[in-house]
Amino acid sequence: MEFKGTKGEWKTGLFPNLNHPHRTVLTKEGSLEICTINLDTAEVRANAKLIAAAPDLLKACIHALEMCEDRVTPTENDLTIMAGRLKAPINKALN
Repeated sequence: MEFKGTKGEWKTGLFPNLNHPHRTVLTKEGSLEICTINLDTAEVRANAKLIAAAPDLLKACIHALEMCEDRVTPTENDLTIMAGRLKAPINKALN
């Protein structure tokens, strides 16, 4: 399994524009503009955060699935590792 979308760190932010005081923007590695959304609301910002976290969430889910498939009974250490790898992208999506 491999993610075929835009690789690299995705981020969100508000950027001023002459025609629109605020824009929610998704960027890759802080430089390449991927998508701009003119309407800036809490819902739009939340959706942008989820989109930006999607590659990290997918990577963590693939890792968790591989760990499950590799072991009949995961050890407590395996579960701790899995939880740690899932926590960061979930926080990125929600905060």
